[in-house]
Amino acid sequence: MSEWTRAFRTDSYRCDITFHDQVGYWLWEPATGLILQSVTIPRGQVLLASGHAKPDDKQISVTAKRGDTRYGICSTDFLEEAFRTDSYRCDITFNDDGSWTYLIETELLVKGRDRPFNHHDTNTLKLVEAPALNPLAVILKDRAEKK
Repeated sequence: MSEWTRAFRTDSYRCDITFHDQVGYWLWEPATGLILQSVTIPRGQVLLASGHAKPDDKQISVTAKRGDTRYGICSTDFLEEAFRTDSYRCDITFNDDGSWTYLIETELLVKGRDRPFNHHDTNTLKLVEAPALNPLAVILKDRAEKK
C-alpha cells in the first residue's frame, strides 16, 4: 500500500504545438521507503524509476537504466535506434515555501553520434491544490477514525 500516489501529465509546447507529452505516477511506500516514478511517453517509451526516502526528507532521487528488468527503460524500435535512452535520474528538492524543484538528467545516444548526449531539464513547481490520499489510504483512515 502506498501512503501517497500522484498522477501527473507533462506537455511541452513549441510554436503552439505539443512536441512532448508524458503521463505517469509517483508512489511512496512508507514501510520500506521505496519511491517509484512511472513515465509513459506516447511516442513509444516507458520507464520505471526507483529510489528511497524517509518521511521528512527534503531531497529525493529516483533512477532508471536501460536493460534493468526491475527499474528500467523500454522503447520502441524507432526510439531505441534513433534516440536510445540509456539512463534517467530525477532529483527533487522540497522547498520551504511548499514548492519543489526538480532536476532531470537523461543520457541519450542519438543516431549518427559516437558519444552520449546528457540532457538536463529543471523547473520549480508550485502547489495549486492540496493533495488527496489514494483510495485505500482514505478507507484505512476512515476506519481508524471510527474506532
